[in-house]
Amino acid sequence: DVWSLGVLILEILTGKIPTTELQQEKGGLDLRGWVYSGPQEEWSSKVLDSELKAKKDSEGQMHKLMQIGLACCREDVDKRCVLEEALDRIEELKGRDTNEDSARILTTDGEDDLSTVDIN
Repeated sequence: DVWSLGVLILEILTGKIPTTELQQEKGGLDLRGWVYSGPQEEWSSKVLDSELKAKKDSEGQMHKLMQIGLACCREDVDKRCVLEEALDRIEELKGRDTNEDSARILTTDGEDDLSTVDIN
């Protein structure tokens, strides 16, 4: 299901697994909550797996993929991304050059304000 896809994406990008050790280490937060707890601007330095951070040319795509993962893991089922939409967004990332003039991104102002925006 879409929740599992989101958790898998977060596991890959953070290098962490959602275990009780993570919850103890991160002050009781689960993996999704831990990612949400920090500002998006700090994802590169604090959230992304250090082995992935070495690939600076794909950092923007990793941030977008993290947003997709979070959209799949929203607590409110009615606001959660549907599986087909998540897969479409991942396919867009696969085929998209990060230097294109136009891009579709997810924006977050908190968990309840996740939306898509076309930028030019």
